[in-house]
Amino acid sequence: MERALPPPTFIRQYGKPKSLDPHQTYDLLSSFLVTQTSRPHYAPSTQTSQLERLTDVIGIQIGAVDPDEAEEHEKERERVEEEERERLKKAREEALGVMQDEAEEMVKEEQEVVEEQEEEGEDDDDDEDENDSDEEGAGLPSNEKGDDSDVDMK
Repeated sequence: MERALPPPTFIRQYGKPKSLDPHQTYDLLSSFLVTQTSRPHYAPSTQTSQLERLTDVIGIQIGAVDPDEAEEHEKERERVEEEERERLKKAREEALGVMQDEAEEMVKEEQEVVEEQEEEGEDDDDDEDENDSDEEGAGLPSNEKGDDSDVDMK
């Protein structure tokens, strides 16, 4: 009963494929990266770093990038990645600290509620003690028949 499912995306070819030489590939990747990094909300990512490395390698291959320049690019990428890791680490630590502070505050509030309830309970106990009779061992009222039992045994 099992059959092969069709692929989720159909790619149709219009015309013959065009191969790119390394110069065209370098130019396309370079312009793409310039476009990506010039966006206002650009944040470095692993994918962007990989494309930058690929662009540098192709640039070295075709002579558009000096190997020393590519090493400088790599050092800059590593520095930016390290800064991003540090920023994320600080943000996590700050969030964890805030969560711990909130948890401690909730525990304190719960303790205060419990203490208030205990104090109210003690006040109620004091009121009941005042309403009790002063006679020690005072008997309980008996039922109409004079029996002390509430259950009729027949």
